Amino acid sequence: MIGRLLAQRYRLEEKVGAGGMAEVYKATDTLLGRTVAVKILRSQYASDAEFVRRFRREARAAASLTHPNVVNVYDVGSDGDVHYIVMEYVEGITLKELIRKTAPLPPAAAALIAREVAEALGHAHRRGLVHRDIKPHNILLTADGRVKVTDFGIARAAASATLTETGIVLGSVHYFSPEQARGEPAVAVSDIYSLGVILYEMVTGRLPFTGESPVAVALQHIQQEPTPVRYWNHRVPRGLEQIIERCLAKDPGRRYHDAGELLADLEPLAEGATLTELIEACREGQDLDQKEAANGRGEDGPQATRRYEGDEELWTAPGQSEVAGDGQETLEAPPAGRRRRLGIGVAILVGLAALVAFGSQFVWPQLFPARVRVPDVVGLTREDAQRVLQERRLRLGVDDVEVYSNEYPAGTVISQDPPANTPVRENRTVWVRLSKGPEMVEVPDVIGMTRRQAEAYLAENGLKGEVRGYQFSDRIPQEAVVEQAPAAGGFLQRGATVDLIISQGPPPPAQLTVPDVRGKTLDEARTLLEGQGLKAGNVWTDFRPELPDGVVIEQTPPPEEQVEAGSSVDLVVNQLGGESPPPSSDASPGWGAIYP
Repeated sequence: MIGRLLAQRYRLEEKVGAGGMAEVYKATDTLLGRTVAVKILRSQYASDAEFVRRFRREARAAASLTHPNVVNVYDVGSDGDVHYIVMEYVEGITLKELIRKTAPLPPAAAALIAREVAEALGHAHRRGLVHRDIKPHNILLTADGRVKVTDFGIARAAASATLTETGIVLGSVHYFSPEQARGEPAVAVSDIYSLGVILYEMVTGRLPFTGESPVAVALQHIQQEPTPVRYWNHRVPRGLEQIIERCLAKDPGRRYHDAGELLADLEPLAEGATLTELIEACREGQDLDQKEAANGRGEDGPQATRRYEGDEELWTAPGQSEVAGDGQETLEAPPAGRRRRLGIGVAILVGLAALVAFGSQFVWPQLFPARVRVPDVVGLTREDAQRVLQERRLRLGVDDVEVYSNEYPAGTVISQDPPANTPVRENRTVWVRLSKGPEMVEVPDVIGMTRRQAEAYLAENGLKGEVRGYQFSDRIPQEAVVEQAPAAGGFLQRGATVDLIISQGPPPPAQLTVPDVRGKTLDEARTLLEGQGLKAGNVWTDFRPELPDGVVIEQTPPPEEQVEAGSSVDLVVNQLGGESPPPSSDASPGWGAIYP
């Protein structure tokens, strides 16, 4: 792999780590000219299309996290049959290395590390992501004392498969929560329990639970209380011991409800602490060990292979290389030259024979279960989905994030992974996501907004606006919303429509019929017009000897014409009085005096 250019972009420079699921390479992003870490899925998992699909989906979810205490995921992709994740390259050591070299850590330093990890967990939990595999091997420490958590989402990709399908690394059982040990889905407080185990290990130099097998350790997580921290290290403040005890509560409801609550308690204990000296001392110790190993001067002589045992035993599934977890160092088997007493050897052989007999009847079906097809549980309630899956000898896993749906009622399954009819092995976990039902949003007030403003504001609130009509309004300007239905303060399903009525501005003046005022005196005409909502306009005189004196003989507009209220009607009044008649009866009015 060294020297290979993935996706015509990432050049692999050197192998820097290996774990149960993947190998990690230091690489160069040739497009952006930066150093990155590339995690490449092992071939036995890359051939499982369903596993790869889940692996890519969870990696993309992890890529949504942006936080100083989270190792950033830059890219997820494939090149031929090579599937990879591109991550931020962090120069430093793992917390596991620090514990091996310097534990027990100063309580303040341990509280500081836990605080930084809790910051990362809080950021992820608020976005619906649970890590599920918090352990010291997944916590990186830089030379300048920064703490970063890696592998968000990757544990979820492996959690749905059986032991033989994924080669699950059993070393992580030391950090499992009781609910994970029982085979139940991990939730946010499961990560808090795992962080409690890490805190315990940092301040005591030992794990709270150890045993001769993974099952033995898992049962202790479920059934036993750990030895009090201050029994091993009396310098641990009582306040920090109480924090650890609360994190390690068997009942999830008795733990810290969220990472923010844990942060508040850790803050005063971490005040003034630094990590740089501890990390520097650890790195110097590493260099010394490497020199001694090169010169054949390890503590056990030339044949010694350095292992960290402490209180942590490491196990592997049959046929797997001995690894403690993704990102952990590969460990060699202990020297074969150790002598065993004959009696002990015989006892072991007898025990192995009994174990084989027992395993052929009980264990083998668990390691190599039969294949079944995943039933369709979309649309079922959680209880019905669990019953249907159990009938096929499958497990139900419920996603931490519920989603709104207009199609599926609250509490029913909206999606499942793997999909229906996918062939899988028995005991596989089928992950489902539950509906929260339709999302209801409050209707905002858009009265007085322009049509475009109202539609945009409704869209921001998850609604649509649709014009249903127009009406005149004295109080709302033209083209603005004068009415809405439903009214502001009500609730609608997200995506529903709010009906809008748009203002046409003030209504036009009323149309009135001009009365006939001809033959009436000027005063009578004025009175009649005012009574109809009109008024007399210009008044001229004319000479018509054949008509009575002093009466209106013409009007403009003429009778029966429609005019706006308040309009003026011009009048011509007949004036005899012995004056000379106009030169022509066809002349325009206005020759005579205009009445005031």
